[in-house]
Amino acid sequence: MLGHYHGQIFGASEVAQSLQVSGVTAKRYLDILTGTFMVRQLTPWFKNLKKRQIKRPKSYFRDSGILHRLMLLDSDESIQTQPKLGVLSKHTT
Repeated sequence: MLGHYHGQIFGASEVAQSLQVSGVTAKRYLDILTGTFMVRQLTPWFKNLKKRQIKRPKSYFRDSGILHRLMLLDSDESIQTQPKLGVLSKHTT
């Protein structure tokens, strides 16, 4: 499920609803994956606190090979035809 949120804002409530768990549990799962260095959470940086901004983190898999396997992308051709090609780069850090 998290593979589909790679490079996007992590919505714990959406993931929780899909997995039929609470939002707190979904966030805890993300924290566990972050703690084991499987996923990186990129928190937004903002200077002006008065402006309305999105303050939720984006999630990224650290290993693109694991991400590709979770999304069942087993060849370069399947990666190239994926709609999310921009976030599925082979150089994910």
